[in-house]
Parts: sequence; structure tokens; C-alpha cells
Amino acid sequence: MSAKSPGRRAVKTRDAPAAGDVNHRQVFDTLPDAVIVYVDEHVVYVNDATVPLLGATCKDDIVGRPALSFVTPEFLDDQRERRRKVLAERASLPLVEQQRRRLDGAIIWVETKSAFTLWEGRPAILSVVRDITARKEAESQHRHVLDMLPDAVFVHIDGKVAFVNHAAVELVGAHSKDDLIGRPSMAIVPPAFAAIQRERHRQVLEKRCTLPLVEQQ
Repeated sequence: MSAKSPGRRAVKTRDAPAAGDVNHRQVFDTLPDAVIVYVDEHVVYVNDATVPLLGATCKDDIVGRPALSFVTPEFLDDQRERRRKVLAERASLPLVEQQRRRLDGAIIWVETKSAFTLWEGRPAILSVVRDITARKEAESQHRHVLDMLPDAVFVHIDGKVAFVNHAAVELVGAHSKDDLIGRPSMAIVPPAFAAIQRERHRQVLEKRCTLPLVEQQ
């Protein structure tokens, strides 16, 4: 067993876990995604997949650490709020993308989903975590290619602008990408063309098709 690091604490567990707890652990250890359980702001359980994800050599390197010890600074406030909501509302929260710092210091991107549970009879947070670093790197390379194009590129998700390239910023006279990202998709479409553009968006999403060029303002 590894030496206990500063900020870690001994985790009290039952000498003989209930049958249900044992079954949960057995199921979790078969999953390809990391499973982490937190009680009283500390890690009390991790499955086998968590060990390589967080750059550990064994589960004991992780269990007992503070709940937020692997969260990078820019995501701390978001993660604190998610944890508060899970415990206060006994809620299950949707996936979010965040960063984590491994024990070896490497920064990785993860998708994480959290839900309320009872662990050995105590209120707990169960998180499922998946490494998406490779996907994020591929997306970054893809965006770099799009930024090199001379034509404007807009990506819309759920009725809002999710990505624009440099040419799009120049096309609409914005100061930066941040001026456009997050705005409603129709924000830069004149009213006379809004209905036509909404219909084109609908067709693309429903039919998963490519539409021909049209001239608009």
C-alpha cells in the first residue's frame, strides 16, 4: 500500500461489506469507464479502470484523497456546484467535459456524469468518467484545418453557434470568435431570410443531408 499523501485520510469501511456492495464492486470492475464514489468530500471507492485513467499504480493511490484533488483549477467552481446539486437534490446530472490532472501531472480531458447514491448507507456521489483526450486533440486539429479555409464556416448545435472559423469572424465584422459563439443561429440572418434558413437547418438535421448553395443576405 502506498504512503498516505497530505490531504488524504483513512477511509472507514465495513469489515464485511453487504452482499449488494460486493456485487456493485464486481460489476464496476468490469466496466471500461472509470467509476469513482465520493463520501464526505473524499474518494471512498474506485474501480479498476480508474487506476490507469488517473495515472495511479493501484487503487490505494486514489482512495482517501479529497474529492476535488484531480480537478484542474478552471473547473473547480463548476464541479463544486455539481457536487452540491447532486447531494442537495439527490439528482443525476448530465455529461460535461472537463479536465483532470493525473498523479503524474499530465492533464487529460474527460467526460463525466454524476449521480446521487447511497454507499454503505451514507449519502454519496457516484461519478462515471471517460477519457476523451484523443477526441479533443482530433477536434483541435480539425478546427485548425477549418481556420485555414478562406470561406466562412459556422457550426450550429441546438440552435446556437458552436464554432466559427477566422473567415466567419471577418465576414460578419466581429472582433473575435467569442462575439459569435453561443449566439442564436439566426442572430446574423436578416428577417427576410430567417424562415428559409430555419427550414434548411431542419432539413439538414432530419434528413442528415447536404443542401445546395443558395444566395442570401
